[in-house]
Amino acid sequence: MSSKGYIDIHNHLFPPIDDGPEEIEETLLSLQKFVEYGFEKIIFTPHMNPSFQEERKNSIHLSIQRFESELDKIPVEFHVSCEYLLEPGIFKIIEKGEIITLTPDSRFFLVELWVPFVDQALKIFMEKCISNNYFPVIAHPERNQPLERIRKMKELGYRVQVNIGSIFGLYGEEVKRNALAVVKEELADCIGTDAHDYGFSKELKNYMEKLMEVVGEKEFRRLLINGPAEIMR
Repeated sequence: MSSKGYIDIHNHLFPPIDDGPEEIEETLLSLQKFVEYGFEKIIFTPHMNPSFQEERKNSIHLSIQRFESELDKIPVEFHVSCEYLLEPGIFKIIEKGEIITLTPDSRFFLVELWVPFVDQALKIFMEKCISNNYFPVIAHPERNQPLERIRKMKELGYRVQVNIGSIFGLYGEEVKRNALAVVKEELADCIGTDAHDYGFSKELKNYMEKLMEVVGEKEFRRLLINGPAEIMR
């Protein structure tokens, strides 16, 4: 696993506005591990409730101003986006063209489903996104969506991001089975770390080595390089 160029589009390592590190020092230690393991691009994705986007955006902006010079010392390209909660307030943001995409040049955005959504609701949401030139990436659906619904998401055009920890039992055996099925059926467009702290960051190399064994080098590179690179554009 000596390759480089890996990309993480989902983590909560940006301090101190999320449920990740409280101090910049832990963020920097985590990023140093990411660089050591071959990551070259990182997208920070703090949680975002659409109904409170303006307040949250202000907090993120202040944190960027405060910590940007420290983060620039780490040899990694970084962007600050968010992980949206799919709740009614998001429709207004989509219509106003104010979705925070994964990068300034991308039209993709990360969104989390807290509960199982019926197919019709998924269809309506996708139609709303497409009509406003946005493209949703579903964060870790293996954690709370049945496999059949994840297949339906793909049919509707959703991109799917699986957590690397899900594949190895970090969220329980049921989620592990679901994640393995998603990966083996090649329903996943990319793997994300969903890292929240330095402890996880230290273990990430082990997860990556195990993932390589499970999917093989070609699929490994698709999930950690080519897939996320396409979403970032």
